[in-house]
Amino acid sequence: MSSRHLVRQALVIAVTVALACTFAGRPAAARAADTSVGRGLDYLHACQNSDGGFAEKGAASSDAQTAWAMVAIAAAGENSDAWTRGGKTPAEFLAGQSSHWKATTDLARTTLAVVAAGKNPRSFGGIDLVGAMQAQVQDRAADGDQIGPYVNSHAWAMLALRAAGVTVTDREIHWLLSQQGSDGGWGWAPGVASDTNDTAAAVQALVAVGQSPSSAGMTRALSYLRARQTADGGFAYAGGSASDADSTAWVTQALVAAGQDLASWRRGGTGPAERLRALQSADGSVRYSASQVTNPMLVTAQVIPAFAARACPVAHPSPAKTPSPWLPSMTAEWPAPGATVAWPSGSTLRFTLADAAGTGVAPSGVSVRVDGAAKSPAVSGTAVTVSAGALTTGTHSATVVLTDRAGNVATAATWTFTVVPPGVAAPVATTASAAKAAAAAATAAGVPSGMSAGPGAPSAATAAGGPESGDSSTKPVAAEAAGAASGAPFGPGSAASGASRVGLVVSAIGVLVALAIGLALAVLRVRGRL
Repeated sequence: MSSRHLVRQALVIAVTVALACTFAGRPAAARAADTSVGRGLDYLHACQNSDGGFAEKGAASSDAQTAWAMVAIAAAGENSDAWTRGGKTPAEFLAGQSSHWKATTDLARTTLAVVAAGKNPRSFGGIDLVGAMQAQVQDRAADGDQIGPYVNSHAWAMLALRAAGVTVTDREIHWLLSQQGSDGGWGWAPGVASDTNDTAAAVQALVAVGQSPSSAGMTRALSYLRARQTADGGFAYAGGSASDADSTAWVTQALVAAGQDLASWRRGGTGPAERLRALQSADGSVRYSASQVTNPMLVTAQVIPAFAARACPVAHPSPAKTPSPWLPSMTAEWPAPGATVAWPSGSTLRFTLADAAGTGVAPSGVSVRVDGAAKSPAVSGTAVTVSAGALTTGTHSATVVLTDRAGNVATAATWTFTVVPPGVAAPVATTASAAKAAAAAATAAGVPSGMSAGPGAPSAATAAGGPESGDSSTKPVAAEAAGAASGAPFGPGSAASGASRVGLVVSAIGVLVALAIGLALAVLRVRGRL
């Protein structure tokens, strides 16, 4: 191997390692290409009521919508028990609705939600959900055994039984197969024309009980779905040119269950995943169709598993992800919490917004008060400046209330700072004084004693729409205490600190390249080629 070749190899390795380190250090939000799941969860948070249940905004909680929300939360990898409102979890609300569970589909839907939440379907809300479904099995002679009165009740019961770990009998499997139409699809009841939704449910049920996706019946079902794909890449309920979100989501889950490559299911360059993302609004909700908004909370909950590429039944996530921060937050840059600053006439407050996991904050969603008086913030992206005018010598307070696009509202921070006349030196920062300033800022922001007020500390989200005391799903208050005692105008997130981080990355790359070249040269010397 030539000396030139060895040096070239060393350079390639060094640059590769440096680039890997650079991209690994990027924030997770910058690496994520698709935020559809997080935005959808943000909207669901805005639809959770104080009893722990879910409903369309402004409506009373519904057991059906709560059940689908619980499945969506699990599909996103989170534990719905961490979603508390008014001290209540979704499962606690759902357990109180057992009087509503009469139909087979009610029992099946509830079972899917209970399992997704990690609860026991044999004893939930005072009912054995599994036993109640099994009690609805009917002997259909040579056709097999039917669960409930319809094809869809049977398919969903099969999914629910498998979710609960119960074996579905050969006769129950045979009955569902006997209902497949000549076109390869299934309708909602015996003898009814096929549709995409019930075909998708049947496909997922058959995969769940061990049917091979390459079997003759499954191949016919996939052919039926392929023929029903609309020109926009989505799916409609039973034909036509206009797709809808629910049908597209159900079929997407069926394709995932059958092991299909979604990239191969495209029409006009668009596939079902892209079609669903195109129907998601700025507030995180999903439209029923391009021309219709109907039950956005329910549609969003039913689409999130498709966004996450999860088929039914959805298992309880173990281990579950730490719930994504969902209340918007901010980082105070100047004046920092507890800072002592000279305040020339016309000076401004500066802070940075954060809502990486959710729908973001529009300029109209930023409310600022200085000493109780409303101020007009100027918002540019995530950077916010607030002209406070001339402030008198003494202690002043600033409060920021943020409303994200989904409608979640939080008091992001309340902090104080002290103004001294121009020319009066601010006290020199010491470790003790900085710690004291940070503690004061934390107290002002409502952070419990012993916690910092930096990124990652829980906020006291007290405004309407935010969680009450004891709720666990909060976006962090980020009233940055670093540099508080000195009143330095640059904090984490400022242009200066950003430039420093860029400089450090460039320096690190240079060091790695130099080390690799040095290593190559050392090898060459050992081999006697230099």
